[in-house]
Amino acid sequence: KRDTTAGSGSVEIVHESMTTSWPTLRRWLDEDQEDSAYLAEIAAAAKQWDVKGRPVGLLWRGEAMEEARRWYTARPRQLAAREQAFVAAVIAHARRAKRRRSIMLASAFTILSLVAVGASIAFMRVRAAEQAASEEVVRTNQAIAQLEAEETARKTAQDDAAAAEERKRKAEAGEREKAMDLALNKEELIKKNVELDAKNAELVGLVEAAKVAREKAEAASKKAEAAAAEEKRLKSALQAKLDEEKARVKKLQDEMKKISTQLKE
Repeated sequence: KRDTTAGSGSVEIVHESMTTSWPTLRRWLDEDQEDSAYLAEIAAAAKQWDVKGRPVGLLWRGEAMEEARRWYTARPRQLAAREQAFVAAVIAHARRAKRRRSIMLASAFTILSLVAVGASIAFMRVRAAEQAASEEVVRTNQAIAQLEAEETARKTAQDDAAAAEERKRKAEAGEREKAMDLALNKEELIKKNVELDAKNAELVGLVEAAKVAREKAEAASKKAEAAAAEEKRLKSALQAKLDEEKARVKKLQDEMKKISTQLKE
């Protein structure tokens, strides 16, 4: 017959042949042997735990804890006070650990959400910086185009001034040749001199205009050089800002990867 008083699970065999002819009895015997062996493990662990002042470090964890919980909840048992306290402490510690894991997961999710928001903000800042840089490049290119146009105008003015100088030289040479070849009388010579003076005045005006054009061209050239230097400075500043924002995004991404790795562990 089977006796489960006080959860000890003892069986008295009336006849040995019953263990082979009665499968249920055989199963009871096997279960009682397993219970006795497992109860011995619990008793040994509980004794060590009790002797050392019941520290949390000696409580079962992981698979051992799960096995103890399944064994204890499989059917009602009344254990000795020390074993009962040990099993109860194991199950209670497991519940506390589960609650702590839930809290940690919730905290990790919150941290990941904050990191994601920070990464999004950083990404938006990088995009805004890139957009600003693109607009600045467009404005710089427009300024350079304008300066190139002014430079072209300066060169054209210089060419016009040189052509005016050449026309003046040729005109003077032609007038001298005419004076020598035609042997004009005094009146004709005076008239020619007056005409030559007028032409000289015209040429002087052209020379002055060429001089003004040259000065404008030189000023435009200096302005172009200053604009080029400013463009270089702006590009360097924008590149530094982009590098800073990208480094910040990379740092946030590394922190997210680190947190994800810690959670997986």
